Amino acid sequence: ITHVHRDHFERETVALLKELPMQWLIPDFLYEKALSFGLAPEKLLTIRAGEEKQIGPLTLTAFNGQHFRPDTGAGVEELGYRITAQNAPSLVFPCDVRDFSTDALPDFPEADAVFAHVWLGDKDSRDPDRGDYPALFARYMLSFHPKKVLYTHLYETARTDEQTWRYVHAGMAADAVRRIDPAVKTVIPGAGDVIVL
Repeated sequence: ITHVHRDHFERETVALLKELPMQWLIPDFLYEKALSFGLAPEKLLTIRAGEEKQIGPLTLTAFNGQHFRPDTGAGVEELGYRITAQNAPSLVFPCDVRDFSTDALPDFPEADAVFAHVWLGDKDSRDPDRGDYPALFARYMLSFHPKKVLYTHLYETARTDEQTWRYVHAGMAADAVRRIDPAVKTVIPGAGDVIVL
């Protein structure tokens, strides 16, 4: 779990999953919220930014997500994760980035894949002028040294039409990545696509 927004962590989904024999890795700042959603304390593993957890064959490293807008400060606390395992691709999940500055990011080694949640500003998403956001987005995602960028958070059902990120937006971000580093593979998944990492 990265943060408390409904499309990432909400009571209804937790209620459907909470009896399953699994543990939940959550940011330490969401511990009380997880309990209020009905998760049993013994099913919760907490993590904080800068901490590394070994879970089975996986090594998870948490870092501060940048979900706060730099101009207004609006947003929520969140963690991003770098996940590695022996003989497996390394994955980075920066999550819902709103501040594309890279100064506070850890200097991770090369990642096989970065899952990039598309967000190109607060202006009506139907407006084709995205200003500097595609380039800012690209520089941020490339700071993880990825071999591949996968574009996510597209066509979310709970968003209004003016808040919905579409394939055209992922294309803008992918074009910006290719302009900066043509060697990085860009993947815009479609419904039903199987993605090989």
